[in-house]
Amino acid sequence: MDFVSRPVLDIASCLLDCTAKRAVYIRELPGNLNSLRTAMDDLKKVYEDVKEKVDRDSEKTPANVEKVQQVLFNKLEIPSNNWEGRSENERKEAIFNVLKMKKIAVLLDDIWEPLDLFAVGIPPVIDGNKSKVVFTTQFSTVCQDMGAKGVEVKCLAWEEAFALFQTYVGEDNIF
Repeated sequence: MDFVSRPVLDIASCLLDCTAKRAVYIRELPGNLNSLRTAMDDLKKVYEDVKEKVDRDSEKTPANVEKVQQVLFNKLEIPSNNWEGRSENERKEAIFNVLKMKKIAVLLDDIWEPLDLFAVGIPPVIDGNKSKVVFTTQFSTVCQDMGAKGVEVKCLAWEEAFALFQTYVGEDNIF
């Protein structure tokens, strides 16, 4: 033992300590593996939920004139003889004729690309007629291309969002 220097003994001692700690860890390995399996299952469920939402969001198609016209047709109760079998331009005129005499508020949600409102049949919004067209979009270029006034809405901080959530859901319903 005379030929073994002190630093070698220190390293051996350290290795022995590490080995002893590993042995304790390995002894508890089955419990740790079960915990790890449970955590992986939970993570997989979260992954699948997020992937489903991302897939659903990526499948969104931009609003087109025909879809918006169909929604307006249903809401405005335009007689079907003025609608069925008609061209896009004739449908535009039917919508326009109903809307031009009214004060209107049209709300369009989640517009991905510019939409020609006049091609849909929505009369031009003039300050004197008190009509409004409001749309939401994630893209400021859509506002610019449609000639709209952009109002940027900032996300709430987590604390504010959760407080608002609690207000509407109620604290008793939160687990």
